[in-house]
Amino acid sequence: CRAALDAEVDGREGLNYLWTPDEAMAAIASLDDASRAEAIEALGLDRPNFRDPHHADAPPMIVPTRRPWRSSPAVDAACAHLLTARDARRGPRRDTKIILEWNGLLVEGLAAAGMVLRNERMIARAATIAEAIWAGHQHAGTWHRTQIGSTLGPPATLADLACLGLGLETLWRATGEEGWLTRAQAIERHARVHFSHDGRWWANLGGDGLPVRIRSHHDGAVPSGLGAILDLQVRLALAARDRPEGREALDALAASIHAESGTIMANPVGLTWAVAALARAMREGLVQGSASSRAPGPPVEGSTRRIVCTESGCTVEWA
Repeated sequence: CRAALDAEVDGREGLNYLWTPDEAMAAIASLDDASRAEAIEALGLDRPNFRDPHHADAPPMIVPTRRPWRSSPAVDAACAHLLTARDARRGPRRDTKIILEWNGLLVEGLAAAGMVLRNERMIARAATIAEAIWAGHQHAGTWHRTQIGSTLGPPATLADLACLGLGLETLWRATGEEGWLTRAQAIERHARVHFSHDGRWWANLGGDGLPVRIRSHHDGAVPSGLGAILDLQVRLALAARDRPEGREALDALAASIHAESGTIMANPVGLTWAVAALARAMREGLVQGSASSRAPGPPVEGSTRRIVCTESGCTVEWA
């Protein structure tokens, strides 16, 4: 996942894809009268339907849209002429950087889809991408958010590392290969060292000259750093529950819940990823809580290793 086209050309949004009526008519001028009339009606070439909200003084433009959607020799010929004219225009800029966060989510999606569809090619593709970003986005102990060729960009954010960890953990479940889980655990530890203090999470490394560090409290098109790291911690705690390293994973998750539960309760709609992760932890008996200072009831059957949360804090039971 390495390239995207911007929509902006010469400071105008979508200019490469927009037409004035005169431009549209010039592009299809070589068609015969009947074909041209059919194309104008089908594509709405005489009815401007877009106005740039950032340039209120600009005339309305046309985004060709088949109305209703249909194909005919005349319409297809008009579209071919419009495409030829558009290809001769100045195009939007192409962004070729590789973003760690997005590729971590891509690895997770491919690996998860491969498991559900029993598609080994998807899982293998996820593994190839994971190896590439593991090798390409870190240098001298520092992870980087972007890569363009051999050039590394700014330091990685919490969301970058957490999403990479989610992809690696999903690959472990898809393949059963311990190396992926080991890497996911290493990513979580690295994030704890550099982005957390007593369970409280910061979105960036700091040291950028700002007087305060940034915190992320909202999911968007991608999960927030806080939501993604809590999801990763829940998954790793479940994965290591019956292993010697499971105590470390439970301790880390307990610290995060204790420090960030107020943030999540204050904004559950904005942090739905974190809410979903904690709901899973409760369903699996990994976390049990009480609204008072008294401990909750006995553990769920088979879950003697758990986090117990009361109004006074969270503790780990390790039997």
